[in-house]
Amino acid sequence: EYSVSKHKFHRERRKIEGKLKKVDRNKDQRKRELVKLIIEMKEKGKQRSDDPREMATERCLNRLVRKGVMKKGELSASHANHIARNELMYREETPRVRWECDYALQEVQTDGSTSKFFRPWRY
Repeated sequence: EYSVSKHKFHRERRKIEGKLKKVDRNKDQRKRELVKLIIEMKEKGKQRSDDPREMATERCLNRLVRKGVMKKGELSASHANHIARNELMYREETPRVRWECDYALQEVQTDGSTSKFFRPWRY
């Protein structure tokens, strides 16, 4: 046994060597750039056809691999969708607003069909 505590040992080691876990920020930036390319491919696909559906993320990844932009397995489809949705705010939903009646029986007298201004939603 040593006369130095485990915590003191790690503090001293950290002063000399630095933190053990180092995050490579360039790697994350590279993934964001790849996801931006995927988003561009999806948007171009929507513009070219009358079909409102978008190209699958897996298909976009395969195209990037075939073009030589990225290596196979560098980015998964689920991770690409996660980055697009949470970090790049792609496919952000329109905010829903709670609608309340101003007077009695107004909900019966209102046209409840979905429109640009009114979207029925339970709360």
